[in-house]
Amino acid sequence: MADPWNKVIAPDEALTRIASARQIALGGWSMSRKPCGMVRHIIAAGLRIPEVIILTAGVETDMLLAADAVERVRTFYFGLEVFGIGPGQRRGANVIEETESSLIFGLQAAAQQQPFHPVALHHCRALLALRPELKSITCPYTGAEYVALPPIVPDLAIIHAWRCDRRGNAEFGGALAADRLLAAAARETIVTCEELVDDLAATGGRADLIAPQTSAVVHLPNGAWPTGCAPRYRPDWKGVRDYARLDPGAVPAWLDRHPLTTEE
Repeated sequence: MADPWNKVIAPDEALTRIASARQIALGGWSMSRKPCGMVRHIIAAGLRIPEVIILTAGVETDMLLAADAVERVRTFYFGLEVFGIGPGQRRGANVIEETESSLIFGLQAAAQQQPFHPVALHHCRALLALRPELKSITCPYTGAEYVALPPIVPDLAIIHAWRCDRRGNAEFGGALAADRLLAAAARETIVTCEELVDDLAATGGRADLIAPQTSAVVHLPNGAWPTGCAPRYRPDWKGVRDYARLDPGAVPAWLDRHPLTTEE
């Protein structure tokens, strides 16, 4: 008899869910645990995402831009660290500029089901210069002015983990980044993982994301490459360097030279 709590799905089923989403949040941080494997499935399927939300946009987001698979990006940083910008950014990007705080506060407002998160006006003057659509409010008690940051509610979050069990308990294996917050803010969360186990607790693992926060699990070994996934592997700096040097039109051939791993 099938386990009714089994959340494991195939990449094709994940793509069906992704195709209907307007805003997709991508997890990880810098060159760690980026969901590059699922991004490559998105590209291969010919999907186009209206908006990607990501704290530190890097090679995973650049690949989407190079493939014309995303319309706009909401982030506070976009680049390939010491390698500068990638071929996707050089091709052109529609970027909604946030600060680290405005992204975090917007996600927190969503997770807590608040209509906005107030931030003192003097902390937001530079952001207001870029984002005139943001509204200010007056505190009814002190008369002080605040900027009302709207909630950021992704339709779907995609988070890559070191290992995960079939019920959706996931262990990141490295820096947590803001992935637990992304899962709390999003309407649905797909976890891709290096290792799929029957019971995370039985392996001695620690759940950084628990089953009720996970909508589906996709087994994608090497799914963070060329970024790293501790403790399995470090970032492939040569791979990132080679990618950064590509012309936008050369990205498909580069992806073909580095096929996705389908099994361990």
